[in-house]
Amino acid sequence: MRKFAVIKSQEISEVLKASVTLVILDIVCLAVGGSTNEHIKKETYDLTLRHIFHYLHTVAVRKMNPELEGPIFDKVLTRCAATVGYIGNFSYACSFFDSSRKVATEELVLIMNVLRYLFIAPKNDNHVAEIVDFMKELNTLMDKAKKNAVKVAIIQTIERLIQPQQAIGEKQPHEAVVWIEISNIYKKAKKWASTEELQEAALHLMTIILVNSRIDFFAANIDSFINTDLCSKSKIRPYAYRCILQLLRGRYYQDTIQNFEDTVHGNYIPGRHFGFLTREPNEQSFGNVSNRLNNIADMLFFRRKTPIEDEFLDIAAAITVQIAAHSINLGAKLISQLLDTSRVDNLPIYYYIGLRALRIILDPESGFQNFAVSKNDSEFSFVINDFPYDLTPSISAIYTYMDSQIGVHVLGSNGQVIELGLDEERKKAAASEQVQNDSLMAMLSNTLTNANLDDVEEVTPLSASTGSLLRNYKSAGSINALGMHNSPAGSRSSLLFSDVISSNGNLFNSTPEPSTVAALDAVDVLIPETIAKWFAAVGVDGKEIGKYVLESPMIDKVRLKKKAALKVKVDQKHAFLLLQEIIFIVQLVPTPEFIGGDFFIGTYINHFKDDIAVDVSYSLLNVFKNHPDLRIGIINGFVNYLKNTPLRDEISICSVIVVLSQLIKNWVDELSANAEAPLPAVHVEGLYRVSCKIDAMMLVLMSHASQRIRSTCLQILFNFYKIQNLYSTHGTKAREMPLAAILLNSESVIVKQAMFAFLESGNRGHKLSASIAASIPPLTFLEVSSSQYTGLFKYYLGELAKRFSFYGRPKATRHCAKFLKLFAAPLLEITNPQASAESRAFAIVQHPHFELLLEDLSSVASSLTHMFADFLAFTSLALGDLGFLINGPVSRIKTSINFCIITRRLCECLNSIRRKIHRQARFEGSQVLLQEFERINLPLAQRRGFVSHMKDWYEVIRDTTTSVNGQSKLLQNVTGIDVRKIISLRGKLLKNISLAMEQIMKLGEVFLEPPLPNGLLSWMAVMESEGYRVFTPEFLYSFEDGLGTVLASSYSGVGLNSPHVFTSAVFEQILPRLDDGPHLYLFGTSRRMSFAEPYYASSHILPALTPEELDSPAFLYPDISRESAIRLRQHVGSLLFYGLYNLMSTSTKVRQNSLIFIRELLQMFNPDEEHFDVQEHLKSFNGAFYSSVGIFLKQKILDLSTTCSELFAADSGSYLWEAVRCARSIATSDKKCMLVDSKKWIMELMIPWCQYVNLGAINEDMVNAEFFRFLMDSAFDENGHKDDIVQCWGEVARSPEFGDVNAAVLMDVVVEVSAKFKNLESSALLLASNLASIQPELVSTVLAFHLSSAAFPWKNNSHKSTHSYQHTSHLAVKEYIASLHAALKIPPPESSNDYKLNCHSAAFLSSHILPQQFESFIPHLAVIINFIVIYSDGTLKGSSVTQLLEGLIHGYIAFLHSSNSAEDPAFAHILVHVRKIIGWLEMIGGSIIWVLEKDLPKTGIAKLEIPADVFFTEILAIFTAINANVPLELAEELLRWATDGYLSLNETIHAIQGLNIILLTKKEVPVKSHNPLLSRLVDQVSVLSQIELEVKNNKLNGAAWSKLPKGKLTLKSESETILKEILNYQKSLINAYADAGTLESQSKLFWANYGESPALQEKALLLLLNSWIFFPPETVDAGQTGILYTLFYFVTWLLTGLETNIPTNEVLTKMAAKMNLVLSMHLPGAMPEFVRVLESLEKFGKSSDPRNLELLAGIYSESLPSIITHFLEHFTNNMALYIGQIISVSPAHKKVGLNMAQSLWITALSKHRDLNNIGNLRALLRSIPFLSESTPESDDLILVTFDHESEVFIKELDLASQGRVEPVPELAIPSGALREAWNWLTGELHISPSNRMFSLM
Repeated sequence: MRKFAVIKSQEISEVLKASVTLVILDIVCLAVGGSTNEHIKKETYDLTLRHIFHYLHTVAVRKMNPELEGPIFDKVLTRCAATVGYIGNFSYACSFFDSSRKVATEELVLIMNVLRYLFIAPKNDNHVAEIVDFMKELNTLMDKAKKNAVKVAIIQTIERLIQPQQAIGEKQPHEAVVWIEISNIYKKAKKWASTEELQEAALHLMTIILVNSRIDFFAANIDSFINTDLCSKSKIRPYAYRCILQLLRGRYYQDTIQNFEDTVHGNYIPGRHFGFLTREPNEQSFGNVSNRLNNIADMLFFRRKTPIEDEFLDIAAAITVQIAAHSINLGAKLISQLLDTSRVDNLPIYYYIGLRALRIILDPESGFQNFAVSKNDSEFSFVINDFPYDLTPSISAIYTYMDSQIGVHVLGSNGQVIELGLDEERKKAAASEQVQNDSLMAMLSNTLTNANLDDVEEVTPLSASTGSLLRNYKSAGSINALGMHNSPAGSRSSLLFSDVISSNGNLFNSTPEPSTVAALDAVDVLIPETIAKWFAAVGVDGKEIGKYVLESPMIDKVRLKKKAALKVKVDQKHAFLLLQEIIFIVQLVPTPEFIGGDFFIGTYINHFKDDIAVDVSYSLLNVFKNHPDLRIGIINGFVNYLKNTPLRDEISICSVIVVLSQLIKNWVDELSANAEAPLPAVHVEGLYRVSCKIDAMMLVLMSHASQRIRSTCLQILFNFYKIQNLYSTHGTKAREMPLAAILLNSESVIVKQAMFAFLESGNRGHKLSASIAASIPPLTFLEVSSSQYTGLFKYYLGELAKRFSFYGRPKATRHCAKFLKLFAAPLLEITNPQASAESRAFAIVQHPHFELLLEDLSSVASSLTHMFADFLAFTSLALGDLGFLINGPVSRIKTSINFCIITRRLCECLNSIRRKIHRQARFEGSQVLLQEFERINLPLAQRRGFVSHMKDWYEVIRDTTTSVNGQSKLLQNVTGIDVRKIISLRGKLLKNISLAMEQIMKLGEVFLEPPLPNGLLSWMAVMESEGYRVFTPEFLYSFEDGLGTVLASSYSGVGLNSPHVFTSAVFEQILPRLDDGPHLYLFGTSRRMSFAEPYYASSHILPALTPEELDSPAFLYPDISRESAIRLRQHVGSLLFYGLYNLMSTSTKVRQNSLIFIRELLQMFNPDEEHFDVQEHLKSFNGAFYSSVGIFLKQKILDLSTTCSELFAADSGSYLWEAVRCARSIATSDKKCMLVDSKKWIMELMIPWCQYVNLGAINEDMVNAEFFRFLMDSAFDENGHKDDIVQCWGEVARSPEFGDVNAAVLMDVVVEVSAKFKNLESSALLLASNLASIQPELVSTVLAFHLSSAAFPWKNNSHKSTHSYQHTSHLAVKEYIASLHAALKIPPPESSNDYKLNCHSAAFLSSHILPQQFESFIPHLAVIINFIVIYSDGTLKGSSVTQLLEGLIHGYIAFLHSSNSAEDPAFAHILVHVRKIIGWLEMIGGSIIWVLEKDLPKTGIAKLEIPADVFFTEILAIFTAINANVPLELAEELLRWATDGYLSLNETIHAIQGLNIILLTKKEVPVKSHNPLLSRLVDQVSVLSQIELEVKNNKLNGAAWSKLPKGKLTLKSESETILKEILNYQKSLINAYADAGTLESQSKLFWANYGESPALQEKALLLLLNSWIFFPPETVDAGQTGILYTLFYFVTWLLTGLETNIPTNEVLTKMAAKMNLVLSMHLPGAMPEFVRVLESLEKFGKSSDPRNLELLAGIYSESLPSIITHFLEHFTNNMALYIGQIISVSPAHKKVGLNMAQSLWITALSKHRDLNNIGNLRALLRSIPFLSESTPESDDLILVTFDHESEVFIKELDLASQGRVEPVPELAIPSGALREAWNWLTGELHISPSNRMFSLM
């Protein structure tokens, strides 16, 4: 209740004056703002300003009423400011701030307010001077001001003055003057911000200065401003939010004269601030902006310790949106985090901020999508269109939280019906007021009206309604569509619905809108008068007519009172905010969950807060209007809500259907307005389903006593009927009509029948004769439904319900039955109460006519089915405890048996009906009866539940049954139980479970989609194997696992009585079966046989099938829908194999059905009908399968398989998968089911299909991988059929498309198997030889690859052979080899070097294939000869090398014969070499010695010993004639082996010796092609130097080398041997270059000690310094220690040079200058002491000598400590490592290193007292006393460590460690190429590099 004080006349007068002033200023603004100086004189402007400031003077000295005059005065001030801004007289305005003038505080504040639109950017120097003077004047005034209000006004004026000064100091020189003054103001503002009262204004001023300042000023101050001034230590200052928002909006200001002008003229466009950044894009990097935005978000939302105050929530949301305007990705991420309900620290206020921000981003009217800077981001469209849907789970969780706080179930429902019409008027009025918010008369009227109200009565917002929603419709012209009038009852013209339809053909104008009609009061008068006439006509007293009145009140005063007294808690307040945002977001992102799903917001239509209910209603109305595609879903959501809501009182129901009615009416109005346009698209099936629900729900709801509910239901029905008519979703026949159509067509009958029923109810109907009935006036359905006479209306409703049950659509009637169960409690009467429910149900289903009762398909049949379903469900619950199956009682086991029998009988009858309907539908092409059948069918959920229960029973019995004796033993301890009876009943139960399962599965799909329940398939397979048909076609169509189970079981031959028991389940997916319905057994044997004759004739493929016979009831055709056909097509390969395989079955029937099955498959899916006639092709097969002699059938079947492979090439994968499954299945069975050997038969059927295999995809494709595994298993099976396997491999290798890759994979397998399984070498060789005959080039290339260095696993296959081949490692090959080891129980080889095993395997295979396919090996001769060179171990007999050489020679000889070259004279000289090689190979005891012939001792050698160079020269002489490049290719291959560091000693030496032989003997190989092997030489020298250093460190003398470990001695010996061979080879190189005259250019053959060369050191250092000068730092060294090490390199070089006098003065001067330049560029101002030394060195010339002790002392005492100090905090360990390295490995620098160590220690003690992070330094100092040679420097260093100041740390140094180096934290592996090398070694090759390598990194 609101009260106002009585207002004095003086105050009213002031209000009028202010209003007049506002009008005048409106005119002045319009005149001044739209004109220029040419139109208005300067004097006029001055006069206007004087009047304005005079007005301010007068207003400042008087008091005003803030409630009355305040709103008007604010508008007056705005217009004053606009006028001053338009005139723009800056000088005049500044005069008011003259310190000599005395201005009152209030006036001064008003003046500064009025000046807000005056300031602009400086135009010239004079203007600059004015601005600067004015700033100084304001500063002076600020210093003098006493009142905080004045100070705030001054700060705000300064802010206004600075706002237009954009890009200060950047464009014009004179702007720098302004900038100096503003920078001073910034400092003062920082000081002003320390005062609480000035803090908000001062911080905002600092924000404005930052966004307008120069970029360097901005960059220097922005971080401290945000992190210190606004948000200090996670504490957000109260005014930080507005400052941050302004900071993000940059130079956009809301209160500007332009925005004022746009608002006044109606041109204001919202959202322009989204197009502004803090700074211009070219002034800041994206990374800096992102970091700042992330920092702001973290500070505001995640690092803060207190929640955000409620008053700043909207600003926080605006900040979030502005962040998104900067970066849409960051904004989306922030919103996701704010809406993350899994975060424990997220509060509801954060949800609100995230939701509000999301709403603003998505709202097209907010301007975000038009102006946001980020709108061009690639992710912008995703965030706008898709991102909100990704947030649906979070919003749903927030909705759940909100609902738990303020849901209808928490706060209660409303006490009255929501009136949308009134609220619409209220919203329109509010919109009008918003548009005319500056209207003088409106404001004045409101002000005066409010002022004169002494008291306003409390009025309930909705109780002031003068009429219902229907009356609002009437006012809009949509009422009275029926033509009813307010005329007296006697003279009325009562029209039926059909009368209205016939009077006007236009559906939109004619279809009645059943409203409350003309006047409800008139109806309530009319009805009792008419009833009185009825009673009078039949001679009954009409005094008790009032008893038929029954009306429910539509207002609940108790609830209204409770609502008024309810107090909202804090959490609930936040929940209301969340709900408000969700309501708005639903309009923008109408997700199904909120407009019709689990989180349907329509539940809040009944909320106790009226504004919430209205907002939700209009949100749904808007979604309904803007998203036509969602309309059906929204209506469905309303219906589902009405069905499930616990609020079933009439007020709640009425509120919901009023909104639903408005939705549907809006749809109709839209269609009516666009009647001439094409109909919008709609999902007709969805419209049909919803219309059925609407019919059912409205019929049920019309049973309410409220006339309002009934009228609204009729509105809904008929409006929706208009829509249905337009889209033709219904028919006009019985069982096709909507409820509205039934009422239209049958209303006259309904009215008469209802009147008769009404009179009959009081035993008055017998007096109603035909003449009397014709004379009395009827009451229409609409009149009665709109009245309070509910007692009469129930008869009308009952008659309508009767016709609905007959004419209504079946789906609608089913829905009606469901709704009735929910809205009313059904009563079930039992005719025989004495009998048990179980016995009655059993008797009913066993009745002979039970099936006929169900065949009616009526509501009776439906009720009967559902009654039994409910009974069975109840019974199954009672049998839920499975213990009765073990321990009884007997009665419960009997009950379970009866359950199965009743289920079977009920399903059997339903199946019989279903079969008839399917047959009829098949030949009539109509699906109506099928849909009708689903109405009486058992519900899917209950069928699934029955299956689950029976499965549990079955498993319990099976698990506890072993034998009768075992079962007796199980139960012998249970007393009082007839064990044998339980055992017998359990057996019966098993049988009846299987019989019931047969019938349940035949009823249709029980499980709609995978996955199936655990164990279901195995259970069904057991029942199928026992002869029960549980695998139905529908089940196999839907579940691939089910089909796989049936196929596998069929192959394995499992079956209780027949191994072919599963074949029928497969065949009946396509073929018809014989009807076994119960009615067939009623006619006797002969009748049944004649009935079944067509079926048996068809199974023998007899051609006499007439159409009548095809229509025979004996045929039960499978229901192959489009979806089923698609699934069959997917498995056609598997089914073809199954049919072809079973054509050789031992069963004649199976062979016959297999042929028919294949024929039907080919006819259904024939891909080439034009050229392939199925019937003609299979004609020769008919009758051929009666014979049981397989040999006569085999070739026909194989020809058919070949034909199918050509037709169905795309299904080869499915076919081969099935073949593999068959092979796996028969492997576990010992039953003879085929006329031929099953394994061989499978291989033969596979062969035509192998050409489509792609073994290159075995890593990715499961089908190819499985076939590969099968192929391998068959190939290496000792009992396999080798001929078929070889043929199969051959077909795979011959594949036109995949032959090459297939052959390569197969050869890889052969090589692997031959390498690791000696017992399988013969099989591998057989397969390899066959592959070589098909793909000779590829086989030779694969074998050559394994023989070459390209196969090294630690190297990339960078070089190619002549035939390009890229080896691919297949995981499937490795897995198979591993499984073969396990299967053969052979452990893997001990050698982990698989490549070497494969290499020798390839040599073995090559040796046998070379004689057959020598020509294909010609491109790879160099690789083969290389293998012979590398692995020649001396002997010429019995080795793999000899074997390969023999194969090579034999192949060459065969090649000569095949090419007729053996007797060609051109080859005579080659044959000389061939004969010599053959002779050597035939020698007994012959061997090769690795000594050059020229180096043989003078005494000679044994005759059986052949020098290596002689032997290999002979080999090269043979094959160079075939391929002249063999020597060069051999040299290249040997070089690759010689330079590899991972090979063994013998392999490396042989490679080097081979190179030497080629160099010495083959002049045609250019010497420049030879590599001097310097890298290998350095490797070996490095190894020896490391061993030598270790000996030295261990103080071993030269005679004590033997004390080294054995491994080190071996390593030393090997390195020395390799060095010797390299040196021999280099000696040959030197001689070769000398002979060629090019030795002088080969300087790399002559080594120099580069590290000890001073000149080289100088050049290297100069190069390093120049790199720092000319290149970017990240190019020189990306690490943090680059400059540190450069400085240390320079200091080491400098100090060593000064002490050794090596570098010249010129070099010192140049180096010092370079170093000084590097420091000035990269570390400016750092290390001044060192810089001074560099500068002094630069000044020395040639005449002066800088080398003196004073300079050295200065460097050690000052310069070096300054360098160390600079890097000490983070890099102490790095410096210690460097110094330790030069002390230990560089004697020339040892003295300098010790002095540097001393300086480092002293500096560390003085600057870094805690000694943290100096582990390497301590380790260095520990080792000093144990140096091999003591020096003065080392002694000094030891003494320094014992200095008294460091006493406390001596213990930590632990000098007793005897020089052991303590461990320090490992350094991270550096980035770059070395890191990649490390990762490759450790990851790819599993090789751990040594610590030495790591230290190099």
